[in-house]
Amino acid sequence: LASLELVKRDFCQAIMFDENGNVCQPSDALYKKNILVCRGSFRPPTLVNMDMIKAGVEQFQKEVKEGDKDNILVLPEISMNKLLQREGKLDNEDFLSRVNLLNEMGHKVLITRFQRFHELSMYLGRATKLKIGFVLGVFNLADLFSDDQYINHPYGLLGALGNLVGHHTSIYVYPQKDDDSEKILNFQNASLPKHVQPLLDYLCERKHFSDLTNYDKSVFGIWSRTVLSMIQTGEEGWEKMVPKSVANSVKEKKLFGYTGES
Repeated sequence: LASLELVKRDFCQAIMFDENGNVCQPSDALYKKNILVCRGSFRPPTLVNMDMIKAGVEQFQKEVKEGDKDNILVLPEISMNKLLQREGKLDNEDFLSRVNLLNEMGHKVLITRFQRFHELSMYLGRATKLKIGFVLGVFNLADLFSDDQYINHPYGLLGALGNLVGHHTSIYVYPQKDDDSEKILNFQNASLPKHVQPLLDYLCERKHFSDLTNYDKSVFGIWSRTVLSMIQTGEEGWEKMVPKSVANSVKEKKLFGYTGES
């Protein structure tokens, strides 16, 4: 809780918990690692989160050096900055429940104050010179390529994207199904501003951005906020939307407002 408060009060940029829930030094854990990051709220971790990680790891392993495939750190990351803006005051116990659930699935967890992906990329790049990968959902692209998001960056959108991809960073885009047209949306067909299209073409050509293809369509449409609402209101069926270990822990520990009543 003390470490969490350091980030919340903006006394440090990031903290990390190891697989056992102990606080560890991020610079030590990240040093000389190939790092694959999946950002989310994980409230709770869902089958979509796990499929994003699975598909991302498969693609990431193809791109790291042959002798480095066992030197990959899969890192769920939660940005407290974004959650504070969206939810206001954060409940520490609720927040740590997310960390514990990810720990139970064998993951280290990074908690940061970074709002933008390029800020996180620069932070990770100071700890390792090996490959860095980000798995993000297709609906995040609109913000990522919006000029309005970089008003305070000295070099705007171009500068921020340069900070993001650097020389050894790749972005893997996880698709989703459009509710209206049933079309699968990905990086290649996402609706983005026309003036950034030449930039998109360049980033694809340089293999900084690519679509994930080995995904599970059956988990499309699962959203953490929907699962959370079902847990809190006692609606049945949420257990099928999360890993079995998550469902068991939510019930046993009465997490996220679960009461067992329907």
